[in-house]
Amino acid sequence: MRYVNFEKLETKSGMTIYLMDLPFTNTVAAGVLVKAGTRDENWPEEAGLAHALEHMVYLGTEKFPESESLNSYLEDVGGSGEAWTDKESMFFYNRVPAKEKERAFVSLGEIINKPLFPEKEILTEAKNILEEIKMYKDQPYEYLSEELVLPIIFGDHPGSRIIAGTEKSVKSFRQPDFLRFKEKFLHPANFTFIIAGNIDDDDAIKLVEENFPGSKIKPENTRKIQAAEPNQKNVFIYKKELNQTNLMLAAPISGSRERSTDALKLFSTMISGGSSFPLYQEIRNQHGLCYDINSDVDKMTDAGMFYIYIGTDPESYKQAIDLSLEIIEKNKNNKNLLERAKKIQIGKLIMDFENTDQIINLAATDIIEKGEPKNYKSLKQEIESISIKEIEEAVNAFLTPDKIKQIILTPKEKPVQNPNQDGKS
Repeated sequence: MRYVNFEKLETKSGMTIYLMDLPFTNTVAAGVLVKAGTRDENWPEEAGLAHALEHMVYLGTEKFPESESLNSYLEDVGGSGEAWTDKESMFFYNRVPAKEKERAFVSLGEIINKPLFPEKEILTEAKNILEEIKMYKDQPYEYLSEELVLPIIFGDHPGSRIIAGTEKSVKSFRQPDFLRFKEKFLHPANFTFIIAGNIDDDDAIKLVEENFPGSKIKPENTRKIQAAEPNQKNVFIYKKELNQTNLMLAAPISGSRERSTDALKLFSTMISGGSSFPLYQEIRNQHGLCYDINSDVDKMTDAGMFYIYIGTDPESYKQAIDLSLEIIEKNKNNKNLLERAKKIQIGKLIMDFENTDQIINLAATDIIEKGEPKNYKSLKQEIESISIKEIEEAVNAFLTPDKIKQIILTPKEKPVQNPNQDGKS
């Protein structure tokens, strides 16, 4: 399975299909990637509209007027449907037994083309989303990573926007808002179909055309490319009712199509690949400074962010920061860690490519970040090709102490003194 390529197909109306035909499997996973996301909303009045629409399409369509009948259409044969929204795209997908493959496309056609957006359901679902927003505000990691860190790293760039939106905007959404957003963005020019499983070319094209009969009359969504505009200050201290100091060391980086971003993603695994890697071993095991610590990279096509997250005792956060910065510096040319990180990422790819659901999700991410989906062999080669020199150059370019922002969320009752701080209580 791992070496099968995606085949690029096209419907009569010009819509693109990427198909990975896997005749030895017993499932079909199908998805529609929509080129529209949080960065395409008009802020602040439409804040969170794409995410809310993702919720709303599952609450009733022309053929399935209630969410129960819509969901049972897949569930009654053992299938399931999912969706996600990010800054640049929305992805609606499902997975069914191969013999029930028609249901996958009927379901997608209904939620994308024929959602009802019933007014009474909008008000109810808005309450659920508001609870989601409140939940994130109550979770230190989520509150820190979105409410506090994103504006500091991205500034006026759309990367600073919170996908769930704001309480004020979500409360205001009504049926005309969803219809307007759908009319503007949910049309064939913005669709890419991704299919993996036991289905051949002819069936894939036929089922897409039957359930997505539109043509690419409207233009594809285009965006202005812009760089992040990080805050010039380096230390930010905020206070909240907490027992623990939560902090992020974050730095702006290039977008997803830059080689340096791939190198920094691999470097993140080098220092935070698991409990046997430097961040965990040195800061948690050797010094006992935290329970939770990790690093990662967030990417958009034109901007991104590298970060380390730590939850630690309020008296120890400075030591945790110093140790983290030391770990970055001393491991940027560690060849042994690079080889271990490559094995981890390749191993995860192997497992992902055993599941049709994961295959189309990986493909969706590839299309967003790189412009096209890739098979296991291509992704493996990309990982293996990154050299220790590229890692060191990327770290030197983006992760020097003067470029790393320290965003610290600490308990209200604990005094914090720092002459360079910015923030709010």
